[in-house]
Amino acid sequence: MKKLYFFIYNLILYISLPFFSVIMLVFYLIKNKHASGFFYKLAPYLSFAKNHKNNIGKNKYIWIHAVSVGEVNAAFYFINLLLRRINNKKIYLSVVTRTGYAHAVKKFSGTPVSVIYFPYDFLFSVKSIIKMLNPVCFISMETEIWPNLFNKLNENNTPVFILNARLSEKSFKNYYKFRFFFSYIFKCVDLAACISQDYYNKFIKLGVEEYKLHITGNMKFDIAQKEEIEKLKKEGIKYKNAIIEAIDEITGITQNNSGIADGKQHDGGYDSSDNYDSGNIKSLNTDTANTAFAKTMKNKSDSESCIAKIIVAGSTHEKEEQIILDLFVRLTEAVESKDNHKIKFYLMIAPRHPERFRYVYELIKKYKFNYIKVSDLIINGSKYNKNYKIDSSHEGNSANEIIANSKKIKPCTHSCSNSSVVLIDKMGILNTLYSIADIAFIGGSMVPAVGGHNMLEPLSFGVPVVFGNFVENFQQIADEIASSGAGIAAANPEELFTAVYSFINNEKKSSEASAKALEIIERNQGSSLNNLNLLMNFCKIT
Repeated sequence: MKKLYFFIYNLILYISLPFFSVIMLVFYLIKNKHASGFFYKLAPYLSFAKNHKNNIGKNKYIWIHAVSVGEVNAAFYFINLLLRRINNKKIYLSVVTRTGYAHAVKKFSGTPVSVIYFPYDFLFSVKSIIKMLNPVCFISMETEIWPNLFNKLNENNTPVFILNARLSEKSFKNYYKFRFFFSYIFKCVDLAACISQDYYNKFIKLGVEEYKLHITGNMKFDIAQKEEIEKLKKEGIKYKNAIIEAIDEITGITQNNSGIADGKQHDGGYDSSDNYDSGNIKSLNTDTANTAFAKTMKNKSDSESCIAKIIVAGSTHEKEEQIILDLFVRLTEAVESKDNHKIKFYLMIAPRHPERFRYVYELIKKYKFNYIKVSDLIINGSKYNKNYKIDSSHEGNSANEIIANSKKIKPCTHSCSNSSVVLIDKMGILNTLYSIADIAFIGGSMVPAVGGHNMLEPLSFGVPVVFGNFVENFQQIADEIASSGAGIAAANPEELFTAVYSFINNEKKSSEASAKALEIIERNQGSSLNNLNLLMNFCKIT
């Protein structure tokens, strides 16, 4: 029956290949994100033709697969541990998405890790990459199940490991529904290191033998290594100083000139152009980081210092931006009603998908807040282009090298001069900005069918988190956060506002939540090392 099932599976793939190729070619021509790496995924040989041609099939390599940015981050510490064990021998890391590829290249720059695109599951693509890599083992981060790949690895006597193994409820139901076929695939798995007992039980139901299963915890807790945290904090301060200084200076200019500064007057304040991608960069004069920060912390009276409160809404989806912006309106009104002008609020919104940047930007403009885009910050004289491609060539920027573009910062009316919104329209810096947050909202949690996103990144910096009820992808972590007091789950926008306001209005509660967040991270670390030891005991990886 196995041969029959695979025959039908591959027949369907080959019938769909012409149609699939045409669609992908169209996507490729219009630079759609779904076509990223199309030719490399279809014909893996192209990934090796230029840089690795001489190594094809001659050596055995460790092959690790991480779908996108989150999985790359989860694998980072594990891979570094592995490199030490194997004396820095070459590893191939495959990814699926464009952002994942760019992030992995940057993350593993200067290491023996080569980043490639993961092949499509067409039989010819799978055979090609196995022949080229001749893998000593295949390690999948979290759970990517590909029938042809797993079957051919098994026929090649290549061990298949799944680390940080988990299954969403939707995926589990689909695999279980077609278990007459997928049971053969899951039997190819030699070892699965599960995040929790719940996932352990799901893998048993799908046909993985119990002796192959282990519960080792969540590798994402290991992202919070001290050196990495300190590095991100330093980078975060640079962004914070630049953003606060830019908004402070331009609003000061506008207020001194009746709200007009060489541009148009809109309902929400000054706007130099109706176009999202207008050019002509004009830089603000900047002081040193300390002077800039001190300057921005001034209120109308020189003797009164302001407190900056930063809310970061990370990985947001459709409808969530409006929820969080409406919440921000209520929050600022509630604070101003107490006649408390010593607080300056900053809401930073990072949409999950780059193609939604423009939409969210236009939405922000409808609210009467000061607003700026992170892409308006110039780093070492380089600006991120309108296609949102990641430019990772600049590192270690000093505060003087992060300059704001004054013509693209939009001040609003006097009533909201203490409140500003920042659009994070640059990929790969969300974790950096979590480091400067006072509160973090976890996107994908207020809308169904997403399952929430990584809550551990803000927790790593001791930042209290708030999130909705749709967190099935991180249910165990969410429950621990809520029960410990490190964050609050909200069933609706009203409860979300109450949660955010409670942290803003109660310094003691916020401090206690911060301490609990760090305790959760410390208590759950160690999964990466446990998984490495499991692998080393299973087979000789040298």
